Amino acid sequence: MSKKPLTRDEQFLAKAAGDDVPMPKPLTRVQEFLERIVDRLSGSVTDETLDNAIAPLNASIAQLSRKAIQFRHGKGTFTATATGTNVVWQYGGQQVQGGNCTFDVKSDNGLIALECDTIESLTIQNDAKNKMDLSDLGGKITNTLSLHNCPNITGDLSDLGGKITSSLNLNNCKNITGDLSDLGGKITSSLNLYNCKNITGDLSDLGGKITSLLSLYNCPNITGDLSDLGGKITNTLSLYNCPNITGDLSDLGGKITNMLNLNNCTNITGVYSGAKYPKDVNISKTAITSADMDANLINFAASGVKSGAFTATGMKRTAASDDAVATLVANGWTVSGLTKEG
Repeated sequence: MSKKPLTRDEQFLAKAAGDDVPMPKPLTRVQEFLERIVDRLSGSVTDETLDNAIAPLNASIAQLSRKAIQFRHGKGTFTATATGTNVVWQYGGQQVQGGNCTFDVKSDNGLIALECDTIESLTIQNDAKNKMDLSDLGGKITNTLSLHNCPNITGDLSDLGGKITSSLNLNNCKNITGDLSDLGGKITSSLNLYNCKNITGDLSDLGGKITSLLSLYNCPNITGDLSDLGGKITNTLSLYNCPNITGDLSDLGGKITNMLNLNNCTNITGVYSGAKYPKDVNISKTAITSADMDANLINFAASGVKSGAFTATGMKRTAASDDAVATLVANGWTVSGLTKEG
């Protein structure tokens, strides 16, 4: 027994199947192809006639399923890299197939287009002429997005759809707004929001998943505690001028190998210890006591790491760390900013 079609698409399909139902007027491209199928099947149906009828429909559906991204760019050179399947770049009648493209944009409001079946990553760097808004991406990027030093890009973190799972780099995209919670706590490798001073949120919004790099340099509205990071960061942690963040250096897990910048994190306390030590350390204008500063210097000296920089402007130490400072200097370190008590 035939079921009654409930939608306009089902009416076309029911008609094609031979049911005695009225055929509606097509309102969409897909319905136009369905109407053509019905017309072709008005006679006898064979496998060949059915295949011939549905071929244009399949082609249309495949084309409609492709992802499309468009954005504006000022006059000058545009260079980008995308990772995905069947990537095609377009500008001004030019077309480039594949992930890498370079266009010479001739106008101050050129339209760049990217089409693909899937897109995992997009990289555009050092491009002051880029006028993209994050909403132009349609929440389609799933793995990595790097718009490093594209200062005229606008938009909100929520425009990304909370889909990025590996890395997000919006270094010096100073007009970006949004909250860390908009990222969905999915990023696992690196997050760079250097000088994105309008960003809000709490470190706990990141889910304690980031393992390599976290830069919230000059993001003064960020709150949270160092313990929210889960002690997983191994390369770089930069929280310069994040005065609302609390926590103890021991919360970092002692895994950082490159940079630790907590300058002007006025509520940070404690002693760093662990298996790994960063070579570039700035713990200026923190709440670290002179006794804990001594302990930090002693631990860094004992680490055996060579040729680093230990900066603690406005901070104090005592004679208890004299030997540690001497050892660091002998190992090629620069120790600066400290005042010795007593």
